[in-house]
Amino acid sequence: METVLVVAVPMGRTLVLPPDAGMYLLQKHSPFPQKQKDKDQKSQFSFKDFFHLDMIHSEHKGFHVITMDEFLLRQAMTGECV
Repeated sequence: METVLVVAVPMGRTLVLPPDAGMYLLQKHSPFPQKQKDKDQKSQFSFKDFFHLDMIHSEHKGFHVITMDEFLLRQAMTGECV
């Protein structure tokens, strides 16, 4: 992820975040019984849960972040992905 950020800023590219997904050993149904104590534990995570992308955006004006849903609405659904 750090490499993608380093490349996106100087190139003025928009970073498209993938949708939330289950991450190994952070999922609700862990194979380890002691990890299942909190039933309300979050099981889907995104990169925004691990990286402070809003703060990076405020420090680097050429850095833009959108979600996959935003990308699909702006680009893919309008036929501008060519």
